[in-house]
Amino acid sequence: MTCDNNEVERTQIIGMLFGAYGQSNDSQRQAIYSKMLADIPNPVLKKAVKKIILENKFVPTVSEIVAAAKNLIETVDESKRVKSWMEAWAEIQKQMQEAFVYKKPVFSTPEIETAAMAFGWIALCTTLEKDMPTVRAQVRQLYENACKRRTEADMNGYVLGKNSDGLLSAGQALKQLRPADEDGENWDELDKPNEKSKQAECKLPKLGNYL
Repeated sequence: MTCDNNEVERTQIIGMLFGAYGQSNDSQRQAIYSKMLADIPNPVLKKAVKKIILENKFVPTVSEIVAAAKNLIETVDESKRVKSWMEAWAEIQKQMQEAFVYKKPVFSTPEIETAAMAFGWIALCTTLEKDMPTVRAQVRQLYENACKRRTEADMNGYVLGKNSDGLLSAGQALKQLRPADEDGENWDELDKPNEKSKQAECKLPKLGNYL
């Protein structure tokens, strides 16, 4: 069985992850991880694995690796980040003052807009001060539900093969995560294709089409 250069690199990344936790011989589990994480660009996967090794005491689950990769992308690309409730509420308050009921409010994310409009923009702007704590709690619930639906829709679209962005929408963040490490590690040497690596024998067991 042969792997292309991208598969060889991913195999090495996953191997380093398991080796860091003293489980380098668990080839079956490594094969599963490699299969499930195949849609994460290798430059992002390398950084996510490094972050996890530095922070986690135990071997992470696949979902924890995906979460770490998403966190890195959101760090370098603000447009990919899900805003916290405090940030969302600050935007809503700002638009309540600037747009009020006379203009269309402008929000930075669809989820914030969904929450504000679901409650009712005019009703929100004309809420009495004494009622605002209750209204704020209701809008928060609407916002958190909107964020949850977005996450579920993204994952469902990926699993069903309907998400053109794949497992992660790296976009411009990929360019910022690709540069060589400056800490002495030579991971990015793996990015350089060569004939040997293109025809390298896969060391992980074949999983077929079960996943």
